[in-house]
Amino acid sequence: MTETGDSGMEKDVQPSHAVSTNGTANGNARGHVPLPAARPEEIIFRVSTLTLVYRYLFLGLLTLFGIAFLYLVVPGSLAAGEIFTLAVLLVWILALLRYWLYLLDMPYRIVLRTGEPIEFRSILRKRTVSMEEIRGFRVSPVYPSFLRIQTTGRKTIPLVNHVTGLHELIGRVKQVNPDLQTKGC
Repeated sequence: MTETGDSGMEKDVQPSHAVSTNGTANGNARGHVPLPAARPEEIIFRVSTLTLVYRYLFLGLLTLFGIAFLYLVVPGSLAAGEIFTLAVLLVWILALLRYWLYLLDMPYRIVLRTGEPIEFRSILRKRTVSMEEIRGFRVSPVYPSFLRIQTTGRKTIPLVNHVTGLHELIGRVKQVNPDLQTKGC
């Protein structure tokens, strides 16, 4: 930085902290530099990486099997006029598509901030739900490795049951919502 003095000549000036007339930094009478505003407490709960990799690999293998089936069987089925094989393949593709969307929409990370709604992050979207809206945590009766978070308004959020700190999350929600129901957790 340069500054023009009384003589009209420029001289180099090093940047320094502003000092008020009473000799304290930034004009604070006690001499303290103000601290930046504190961020609310943030706790992050994550689905186990191994669990996610296993689920994505398994679904990827089923998808590759479907693609191989498509290339090996469909040309012969079309030539022979076999509609049943094509119908089975169509059901297979629809089931894979549904499960891919289900898995990609399932939260892999839950962010809990003090005084803010819970944030559920998935690959496809981010959902926020206040703790008061959560009615219950239930293990799926059909698939015990999945957990359903039930909210008011009949909305449910599916979740893989391998979340680090799941009991702490349930405990924090229960502090805010004592009527919280848990089944199988």
